[in-house]
Amino acid sequence: MAEESGKSFARRDRLLEIESQVQKWWLEGDVFRAEAKDLPPKDGEKFFGNFPFPYMNGYLHLGHAFSLSKLEFAAAYHRLRGANVLLPFAFHCTGMPIKASADKLTREIEMFGNPPVFPVVKEEESGEPEEKTGGQSEGNQTQPGGKFKGKKSKAVAKSGAVKYQWEIMQSYGLSDEEIAKFTNPYHWLTFFPPLAVEDLKAFGLGCDWRRTFITTDMNPYFDSFVRWQMRKLKEMGKIVKDLRYTIYSPLDGQPCADHDRASGEGVIPQEYTLIKMEVISPFPPKMSVLEGKKVYLAAATLRPETISYRQGYWNTSVPSDSPDDYMALHDLKAKPAFRAKYGVKDEWVLPFEIIPIIHHPDFGDKSAERICIEKKIKSQNEREKLDEAKKIIYKGGFYEGTMLVGEFTGMKVQEAKGLIRNKLLEMGQAVVYSEPEKKVMSRSGDECVVALTDQWYITYGEQEWKKAAEECLDGMNLYSEETRHGFEHTLSWLNQWACSRSFGLGTRIPWDEEFLVESLSDSTLYMAYYTVAHMLQRGDMYGADRSSVKPEQLTDEVWDFLLLAALILNPQKYLRLFLIR
Repeated sequence: MAEESGKSFARRDRLLEIESQVQKWWLEGDVFRAEAKDLPPKDGEKFFGNFPFPYMNGYLHLGHAFSLSKLEFAAAYHRLRGANVLLPFAFHCTGMPIKASADKLTREIEMFGNPPVFPVVKEEESGEPEEKTGGQSEGNQTQPGGKFKGKKSKAVAKSGAVKYQWEIMQSYGLSDEEIAKFTNPYHWLTFFPPLAVEDLKAFGLGCDWRRTFITTDMNPYFDSFVRWQMRKLKEMGKIVKDLRYTIYSPLDGQPCADHDRASGEGVIPQEYTLIKMEVISPFPPKMSVLEGKKVYLAAATLRPETISYRQGYWNTSVPSDSPDDYMALHDLKAKPAFRAKYGVKDEWVLPFEIIPIIHHPDFGDKSAERICIEKKIKSQNEREKLDEAKKIIYKGGFYEGTMLVGEFTGMKVQEAKGLIRNKLLEMGQAVVYSEPEKKVMSRSGDECVVALTDQWYITYGEQEWKKAAEECLDGMNLYSEETRHGFEHTLSWLNQWACSRSFGLGTRIPWDEEFLVESLSDSTLYMAYYTVAHMLQRGDMYGADRSSVKPEQLTDEVWDFLLLAALILNPQKYLRLFLIR
């Protein structure tokens, strides 16, 4: 009987003994081996379960076990009912996180040696003496003479303790000698997946392990499958090359998609119109070196419709339609101390009144002023009230408002906005500028920007394709309406998806091998690969040379036969199915 601190663990040990014995029976009986039957299954006679393959830049953790348990329980239930159950499992290695981590280790060795000796973060003094006590104390207690108490530097206090990649690897229990091998990104692929298989077997996963595989060109069979998929999409006109503004990592030198980000998932580029406001001579002293040159200040706006062109000049009157700007002008006019604080002269503010530019259907020609009065907003510091007012004014003004001045008088705001913007650009009075709508950090550790990049895109937003996906969704039996709404939301915004990368691991774009297939684009059809993986790879997750079928023999015609045979029998039905995959 196992005992520890007076407690008995006999029941636990007995359960572990039973678990071990049962898993041994499963292994000997090969009970999770799934094969196709001679006849097509009837309803309820088969069950296929798929778990999104985990990324192999570390060990599996409790979160994987929790999520996987739901699928494991469902598969076991259907197996007990007598269904033919297929539950495979694979490992995702495509993308930049592994390569980025390997490169971090390389840089740390270059900077700090092998094994690296990292700098010690020095503590700085707070500058405030503590109260004296009668004697010396331990730890963080007061020292004799009222000495200063140490604390972390401002940088460390803001960012937390610095965590080097080497230290992260040490937290896995790896030796320095072993960690050095991880500077080779492909070492990650040979180290972590086999350990994950061991953990999943110990977990009791009812998996057909013959079908296990890893992604990237390290597995030549899966690599061939992805190349075929990309060529097929390009032949169908679903992949195009185009210039697009996208979230971009300067350090990596490539677009930074959601899976490449440490923070900022879902953030997209926000486009602004930069209004060029010319500085009139004489220049202030600090700008005197620019005297005689054309100098502009750039004002970014999301609302070019608030700018009107009259008598050769562009006039701006955001305070008429922006509650925030109206209250800022109101405070400057009403509070001399406020003007003095920012060095604003009286003649810059007091003589001017707001100019109506847009007629709001509910709040008239000076909508910002009226809503601030109605909501009793007294200061620009009343954030909640101002945010609520802004939503009301902007929504009604854009969809139902009409222009009051300039050549677009009487036109709906939503129609005039683009025309005004284009005129500003044509006259050289503005430029287009984009930045991330929120802060985005790449996994390499740099802050991302927006860049105009020339790359390959999958045209998910194409109307025919989108309609087919929506029809498919309508016929799906989902767990909850919340899940359905999530799919509908994604279909509403998904348009052109950048499917190529220049940094990381993966499969090369077949017709443009300078680029790699990005990590989500090689993961849309991988479930289909499970149906043939065991025959091609012969149970080796890396696709080592065990099969009588060689990777180079897997031509597009072979993949067409394996996965598109239905096209021969029912081309219209199959085309629809392929499009929605």
